[in-house]
Amino acid sequence: MTPPPAAALELTGLSYLDDRILHDLDLTVTAGSRHALIGANGAGKSSLLNLIAGLAAPSRGRILLDGRDITRRTQRARARLGIARTFQTPSLIDDHTVIRNITVAARPHHPTRRQAGSATCQIIGRLGLTPIAARPVGTLSHAQRRLVDLAGALASRPRLLLLDEPSSGLDEASIALIGEILTRLQDVTVILVEHDLSLVTSVATHISELRDGQAHPLDHAALGPDATALHQGRAQGQSC
Repeated sequence: MTPPPAAALELTGLSYLDDRILHDLDLTVTAGSRHALIGANGAGKSSLLNLIAGLAAPSRGRILLDGRDITRRTQRARARLGIARTFQTPSLIDDHTVIRNITVAARPHHPTRRQAGSATCQIIGRLGLTPIAARPVGTLSHAQRRLVDLAGALASRPRLLLLDEPSSGLDEASIALIGEILTRLQDVTVILVEHDLSLVTSVATHISELRDGQAHPLDHAALGPDATALHQGRAQGQSC
């Protein structure tokens, strides 16, 4: 099956919780790009992903997907349009196998069970999950669960993939694997919230810092050794 084209996203004048988290935020994410969001704890990065995914509603502003206003669309409607989101804590069914978890995620986005099963097997192979495919998810390590969560998102044929701290709790080898997977993605736009700046600089085509409720574009060269200050307490008093 031919994958759907990557989606373009435009956020205009977006505010959340009456400007306490985000206010008048503008952000353009081009189709097929990998756009990283960095910033201090509490800057609103996860909240922004929730707004895009339809898990929260903005106080004002617009969310456009390929020029279509989806601001008032439900989370389910946005998923049908190709928006997929992962979370810092994977949302998986512990007593189901790896295969079953990924198939459950894939099935609503494929016309037949056979096609969903085929997509599941392809993703399992791409992510190196074949040796653990028949194991219950509840028996897996944290790193393995993160990969299964990513596999489920990819099996849903996303046009816009929202990743929330995919490297959290992973060892260097697992982080390198995540980076390799993301750079090989085709026909998918990625928005990546990430604290590991080495992963950000190796994967992202665009970078924005969330600060003072708005998105500020950054050049890769700006993320030098002192960039860890972006992730420290500059945003004290804010909440995510």
